[in-house]
Amino acid sequence: MTVQTSFNAATTAVDAIDTLNAALASVSTLNSTVFGAPSAFSMTQLAAANRVYQRQTTDGGGLNKGFGTIPVTVNVTQLGGVRFRIRGSDGVTILQPATSLPSFTATGSQTLQVTGIDARYGWFYVDLSADGGMTWKNGTTLVGMGRVFGMSGQSQAARLFGRIVPASGTLASLGVAVDPNTAVYARYTDPSRTVTIPAWAVPADNTNYDSAFAAEFLRRQAAYFGVNCATTGHANGGTTISKWQPGQTDNTNLRAVLDAVGGFEAFYWHQGGDDAGAGTSAASYQAGLTGFFNDIAARNAVRGPSFERYVTAMATRAAGGAGTTATVQTIRKAALDWSIANGAVYLEPHDIVVEDAVHQGMQGNITLARHVHRATTAATDQGPIIVSGTRNGTVITLATSAPVTIVGSPTDRFSIYASGTSTAALAVASLSANGSTITVNLTADPGTYQALDVHWLRHPDPSGTTPAANIIYDTYTADGIPNGRQLQPTVSGPVMVAALNGTATPTPTPTPTPTPTPTPTFSDTFTGANGTDLTARTADTGQTYSRAAGANGSIVINNNEAASGDNNGGSVYLSSLIPTSPDYTVKAKFKYVSAATGSGVFILGRASMSGTSRTNYQAGYSQAGFSPYSQEGIYFGKVVAGTFTALGFYAYVPAAGTAPEIAMTMNGSALTVALDGATVISVTDTAIASVGTVGLRFTGIADPATGFHVDNLTVI
Repeated sequence: MTVQTSFNAATTAVDAIDTLNAALASVSTLNSTVFGAPSAFSMTQLAAANRVYQRQTTDGGGLNKGFGTIPVTVNVTQLGGVRFRIRGSDGVTILQPATSLPSFTATGSQTLQVTGIDARYGWFYVDLSADGGMTWKNGTTLVGMGRVFGMSGQSQAARLFGRIVPASGTLASLGVAVDPNTAVYARYTDPSRTVTIPAWAVPADNTNYDSAFAAEFLRRQAAYFGVNCATTGHANGGTTISKWQPGQTDNTNLRAVLDAVGGFEAFYWHQGGDDAGAGTSAASYQAGLTGFFNDIAARNAVRGPSFERYVTAMATRAAGGAGTTATVQTIRKAALDWSIANGAVYLEPHDIVVEDAVHQGMQGNITLARHVHRATTAATDQGPIIVSGTRNGTVITLATSAPVTIVGSPTDRFSIYASGTSTAALAVASLSANGSTITVNLTADPGTYQALDVHWLRHPDPSGTTPAANIIYDTYTADGIPNGRQLQPTVSGPVMVAALNGTATPTPTPTPTPTPTPTPTFSDTFTGANGTDLTARTADTGQTYSRAAGANGSIVINNNEAASGDNNGGSVYLSSLIPTSPDYTVKAKFKYVSAATGSGVFILGRASMSGTSRTNYQAGYSQAGFSPYSQEGIYFGKVVAGTFTALGFYAYVPAAGTAPEIAMTMNGSALTVALDGATVISVTDTAIASVGTVGLRFTGIADPATGFHVDNLTVI
């Protein structure tokens, strides 16, 4: 009985094994059918741990954070299919299941492009399978897929990577937390410290990458974008922008780093002090920026020219920095104008603690990291601006584009001169702020008939040892950064405060011949019943409107103003006006009704249609985040045969209920945009010279009760 039982059990076991083998054979057959015949290959482990690979997209993929490619060296001995999977840093959890790759088409040593790897927060292993996922060749090197941020420049940029003597403090002593899912791969050269061989590493004290900037910036980036983040690049102290052009040593060293990294999503340029000292012209500096950014775009294997650009010419500078007032401002304005024209974000932070005349220490690096991080977010780092000023005796009243608050007593950050001069600055006794108004009290009255030029943040930029304690900010802190966004410096020129605010009788001057007020050739106050489409009415001066061919959406009357008629966006209406000359001004009141995400509105000039392709100049307002507008403010651009090109930008945040006037003047190739009478954008462009008509364009998602309305559309 016992023998029979054993025999039966053995038979059952054999049957079970036969069944299992049959099932495995079926699975193998299925895998061969679905995934192709199995291959045979050996796999070389990834060379660098803690490496962050640049994602190809910023959305999509299994986590909607983008996806990318990791190259793996393999040696193929039998053609067939191959799959990959992503395994978590615990060595067990499968983060991304088995996924097929294109079958091998050749034997021998080659690079397998493992594509479709989800960007994520956290390190992982890359595993490969030759037989459709039955057995795996496990990766042993932890890597990440996410956001790589390039950085370069002179000595200030070297401090973005490492702690440079005499900077005091450590990450630990300053309480700077390090995110373990971040890394740095960079080289830098400074008289007191040099790192020439880059290696992927998490920021840490007493390592090559122990800068407070690296740790603070990457921690905030990873938290905001939800993926592993890294910085990379090369920096060299005491260099002009000419040293970073193709063929120069610093360019060659930077190229080597970028080629090793493979791609980047954003790039930060921090350089300009030595050019101020050398007296580099604005045109030369802008040409240098163009040459530099064009060159690194060619090194960006993953994203090419599609990357974010950030520029700082010079941040906080105490007395003693290279250059004169004029040369420093020349470089700063050149960098600002280039950034506006090339879709870059210009940063000029002036609350950075410096360890000498120009270099940020560890504490200053924390603040600088917050500036650069904030510039990458929806909040932006652009604070309010001074838009106008008036004076009564010793009291100057300055209007700002948003509410501000004064921290400490930054009186020495104003430089106020008799208009047209830059010597003998007037003494400032005190400052105060109330909402969107700054009151500057002068020590003495400069005279009833004296016009003034007001500069905010002069050079040398006074800072002392605690610059953040004496500055003007707005009230924004929703992103967790303790200080608001700083009042923007008057880089493009002073705020002009008119004279004749007193009661004394001036010395008679000859009576000027009055200039006749131009008669409008087109005017419309949009009077009519709510919901009336503009195509169903005539302008006040008799012209009609038509919807541009190929345009979506409608424009209707709402509360005797023009408004977007629906949520389709892209509404473009042209008038029947044909001016007698291409030189004219088109202007309108832009009333801010309420917030409408991603909305914008523009006035059009020299407009014409060829089929569904439109050509025109346009000026107006757009909220941040509506492509191609990355910042909130006033935009000026051109559309040529349907292709848009940005020509100028002016940071501006309107207050609800206000109705600023935007005017676009076209005089030959000289083109300007004015905000409430003050020119804020001035460019030269020859692309559109014909007469053209005028019109309106609403963008984004809006309805008649939200966003912006337009009133008093006028052509003179």
